[in-house]
Amino acid sequence: DTLRQVEEERQVVGPSTWNQGTLQVPPDGLCLFYCFLAAQAPSWWQGQRRDYLGFFKAKKVEDKYKAAAQKLRAKAVQALKDDGKQELGQHLNAGRNPGHEELVFCAKSFGCAILVLPEDADSPPYVFGEGPVGFAVNYGLSLDGEGLPHHVMRHLAAGKAL
Repeated sequence: DTLRQVEEERQVVGPSTWNQGTLQVPPDGLCLFYCFLAAQAPSWWQGQRRDYLGFFKAKKVEDKYKAAAQKLRAKAVQALKDDGKQELGQHLNAGRNPGHEELVFCAKSFGCAILVLPEDADSPPYVFGEGPVGFAVNYGLSLDGEGLPHHVMRHLAAGKAL
């Protein structure tokens, strides 16, 4: 089983322990970056009033975390551009779903690897980036009615991703 291999080879680091299922994050083109932010304090994130799509109901909180997510995206976009991948940087900056190559640069900007678990049970998990896994995400379609690609933060346990 590929997921079991990933669990044995990689370790989840940091405060990213979460045992309450998935954490919904806004489907606004910054979902992967919101997942990283949510992984830093998942209990706090869950405790905030949010709508069913994951947007914070308090405007100040929404604005703060959207700005933080945009800053993280800008860091990944700059890394892509510095590596001569302007087109991929433009793609990511436009809020499009990050592909495999962009995910490597996102992981680098986060300072940890990302474990991506597709919703399709027949698809294998992927690890993007170097070093220990900092957080895990489910990859599927958004709940906003448009069915666009979307990431949500995945259940994590101390020492491994489940």
